[in-house]
Amino acid sequence: MSQLDRDILYLIFKELHNDRKALHSCLLVNKTWCEIIIPILWGNPWKYLIYRKRKLLLDVIKIHLSDESRNKLEDDDSFNLYKKPLLNYVNFCKHLNLNIIRELVQDCGVWIVYNEIIHLFINENSKLSHLYIPQRFDYQIRLIPGVERCISKIEFLSCDTIIGDNILCGLIEMCKSIRELELFISMNYNNYRIAKLIESAEKLIDVRFLTNYGKVHDVSFCNVLENSLVKHANTIQHFKINKKPTTQILSHLINLKSLVLDGKHYTEKWDCLENLTLPYLQVLKVNINFPTTSLANMIENTSGYLTEITIDGVGYDDFDNERIIQAIYTKCPNLKYIKLEIINNNNIFELEKLLIKCQYLEGLFIIQSNSRHFSWITFFEMLTESSPTNLFKFKFKYISNDDHTALKLFFDNWESRCPNRPSMILQFLTPHSISVKNKNLIKKYKAKGIIKTFANHLSGEDFEWI
Repeated sequence: MSQLDRDILYLIFKELHNDRKALHSCLLVNKTWCEIIIPILWGNPWKYLIYRKRKLLLDVIKIHLSDESRNKLEDDDSFNLYKKPLLNYVNFCKHLNLNIIRELVQDCGVWIVYNEIIHLFINENSKLSHLYIPQRFDYQIRLIPGVERCISKIEFLSCDTIIGDNILCGLIEMCKSIRELELFISMNYNNYRIAKLIESAEKLIDVRFLTNYGKVHDVSFCNVLENSLVKHANTIQHFKINKKPTTQILSHLINLKSLVLDGKHYTEKWDCLENLTLPYLQVLKVNINFPTTSLANMIENTSGYLTEITIDGVGYDDFDNERIIQAIYTKCPNLKYIKLEIINNNNIFELEKLLIKCQYLEGLFIIQSNSRHFSWITFFEMLTESSPTNLFKFKFKYISNDDHTALKLFFDNWESRCPNRPSMILQFLTPHSISVKNKNLIKKYKAKGIIKTFANHLSGEDFEWI
């Protein structure tokens, strides 16, 4: 087989990197396919790791240990179960998750070879692109031979802000190519030198500041952290934060393409976003106590590039909702996906205008929790009458088993008024298990080809459909 054939196969299999089952099937075809697929699967061995397979993964990692290290595990029978592989799987690893490695070693009680396992992944023969560092990790990886070659091209780093200097100094010296940074911010004992790590990066593109605490006591640290991003204001395109900023950093990030404001666990009011202008924004996700005027103004200050909008858990009334929906259909002609709450029938009429003006819409995620002032029949009538031709993916949260008549009307109208549409992809979240009556209704319209797939749960990302 020529090198060209191998290169083409690699590109094909690379496209299947998220389809683990397909890759496992292809693995068994022949030796060439196996040699191409193994590095892809082992590039990120933690991605699809389920709990019951954790020990199996550790066993495979352990068979790469030297004889000297194996001798430390005299009672370990895994060496009798598995032969040493023909290929060094561990060297193919590009995503090193030290969080999971520490958990595996702790769960299986093999701390005696913990250092040796780390050396399997960090050495002169490996080259990492993603690195996840656990909290209170104090192993001096910068002293490992070949570490600079191994981590100097890292593009993604995830760590906490109480990281020790013995780790941080090495990262600052060697990791200049970080493009994505995920920081978990602690309440106190934060390492201010994290700012130097941020400033030393040559081109930051994606930044996430995350905290699990209701209050961040170290406001001065947050100021330093946010101000360190100013140097990268022109290159940062994606930003996520789940705590109210302590500075005006968002006003500096004028080239943002995606913004996630996820403060759903906190009661603080995000009143720091007045007059925010993000002209190139494409994706907006809001799950905070965000003033209506500020949110509407921010949408109106974009330049028509928004394709995804998620507005979730913000507790707006129907007047607030109308104001926001108006801003969306006025400034977002290229919208493809939207998630929002519909409070009552007045919002339905405003949503109809959105459907008419946003003709590229493909997916609609509706939350409804105030059934006394909302009619699913009115909503479904409007939806079949005014939907753009591309819209066929739906998620409905808190639809009830009592809404059987409304559902039947929806499916009947879709069949008669939208004959050339793709079959709909439908997901519900009901307060109780879906009734037999509604199950039979959905089964009937699946047989007719009106419904392609259906699921009575809303797992996964907002705009991923099963």
